[in-house]
Amino acid sequence: MKRFTETQKWSDPWFRKLSLHAKALWSWLCDNCDPAGVIDPDLELASFQIGYPYPLDALLEFGDRLLKLECGKWLVVKFIKFQYGDRLSRGCKAHNPVFTSLERHLITSEMIGYGKGMDTPQAKVKVTEKVKVTDRTLEDETEIYSPDSRAALYYLNEKSGRHYRETASSLEPINARLKEKGVDIKGVKRMIDRQCAKWKSTDMSDYLRPETLFGKQKFDGYYAAKDLPIPEQKTQPEQHKPMSKMTSAEMLSEAMR
Repeated sequence: MKRFTETQKWSDPWFRKLSLHAKALWSWLCDNCDPAGVIDPDLELASFQIGYPYPLDALLEFGDRLLKLECGKWLVVKFIKFQYGDRLSRGCKAHNPVFTSLERHLITSEMIGYGKGMDTPQAKVKVTEKVKVTDRTLEDETEIYSPDSRAALYYLNEKSGRHYRETASSLEPINARLKEKGVDIKGVKRMIDRQCAKWKSTDMSDYLRPETLFGKQKFDGYYAAKDLPIPEQKTQPEQHKPMSKMTSAEMLSEAMR
């Protein structure tokens, strides 16, 4: 498949400030998205093809150039306008796959920067649509939770081996703690590293969850200890039965130790 590429991107301050690995990932996204700029990014495949292990939160570096859709896929926001110009038309056969993807993913013309310049009816989704979550009405999560909140959730999933979804119950406590003075995403990641190293593969592993780690009552203690060494787990000394309660076989085994 042949596509246009922006040769001036190397002079674009936004692109220039990306890390080397982010530049490679951005090119991979633009090469592998569908005709409308929609992609369900397989970061494992991207890591293999580029030769760099991308973490789950790698896409967050692109900021508002990527938009997460309600279906879970991502949209390269300026892709259509760059590839097809200022107007899309249903009368152009080359544009049909674009319209098919837009309608399948419920993407509005405003979401891709066309306003009323696109020959298609308005889609059915509003960006600020209200959704019912845990018996409360909330504005769409993309309007509430910061990128750092999602980055922390992705990092917790990666380190703990869990798969917590982007729901209000997971993101709300993380978002609240990140708003507190003196708390930042780098410190949160170190806190997650320490708690996972301390609790993973123990009876405490079930508590490696957002509501525990980021709960208001416990978070300060976990965060304050983020840079402390983890104390070694003390093993209990082996208990021996009193000789008087041993069977003959047990007494013989004990004597041969």
